[in-house]
Amino acid sequence: MKKETSLLQNRGYTFNPLWNKLPSLKDNDINLSIIIPVYISERFISKCLDSLVNQVTNYTYELICINDGSTDESLHILEGYALTNPEKLIIYSQENGGISKARNKGIELARGEYVGFVDNDDYVSDNYVETIMQEAYKYKADVVQVGNVEVDLSGHVKKRISKGNHLLNQTDDEGRFHYVQGYIWGGCLKKELFTKVIFPEGFWYEDMITRNAIMHFANIIRIIDDVLYYKTVHSNNASKVLWRKGNIKSADQYWLAKSLSDYVLSDKNVSKNLVYNVLLREWSLLLYIRTFALDTKLRKEIFLLCASYLASLKNESIVFYAKDNKIFSKIFSKRSFLRWRFYSFWKLLLSRFL
Repeated sequence: MKKETSLLQNRGYTFNPLWNKLPSLKDNDINLSIIIPVYISERFISKCLDSLVNQVTNYTYELICINDGSTDESLHILEGYALTNPEKLIIYSQENGGISKARNKGIELARGEYVGFVDNDDYVSDNYVETIMQEAYKYKADVVQVGNVEVDLSGHVKKRISKGNHLLNQTDDEGRFHYVQGYIWGGCLKKELFTKVIFPEGFWYEDMITRNAIMHFANIIRIIDDVLYYKTVHSNNASKVLWRKGNIKSADQYWLAKSLSDYVLSDKNVSKNLVYNVLLREWSLLLYIRTFALDTKLRKEIFLLCASYLASLKNESIVFYAKDNKIFSKIFSKRSFLRWRFYSFWKLLLSRFL
């Protein structure tokens, strides 16, 4: 293990900690705080804010716009909206520090019992706030997740994504594995969850990994089929440009998942079985894709690190929540890098035809 770790370090990877400290949260004065990180978004931010300031709802909410060092007209546009919505829209400007730092600052400023996240190039339906708040209070939910639709720059629907209607308690490991989606936007979360986890700064894939950590800590998760969030897909989406140039930070997919698993497992109420299944999902096809541009030797080193960690968690009582998980578990147990590459590639091809 030490030898493998040093090999990765020699290639330039730094094993940074997840965070230095968790934030102090403000008292709850309203129902919902929606946090919008804004960075060079003059092309999109007006549509985003139009969808949010015009919500018809009985619930109180605020919009916290974190201007993350924008160099275009984004701040000027925000200031214009603040003039007409002074009680609803808050602007905080900081030097460019990335989306995690912006989201963390928004959490610190939030006055809502719940917080939600909207990306600056996305928009929501006109009943978004009313629906997610109704569901949150009706079920006393820690997390509410809504369906979403991917749209292109012309607003044409490319893909509809929904997990149906579900109410998941803390013992429903299999339900959480299948129905909780990895991204942080599209719904709301109880602010008090962020006394246990925040967004790791300086990493890739931080929202997906943070969502996984929250999934372990939440007591009640409400998932609704309604498509209320519109994700704009374009060439500058972070998800479209990461990991394509062989950057060593592709190894974040290993280090974040491993570090957060260590962290959540320090809580005796967290299900080791669910952690193991989530790791298999993170380190199968996702890891294959996100390390694809790295050279073969480095990819193998990362694979072996994953295999070693999974071996430390596995026991005879593990229940698998997907057929693929059982297959990947055997592959990692045998430390077969070639089989991992082959089966992941086959899954990728299959996904393209479904």
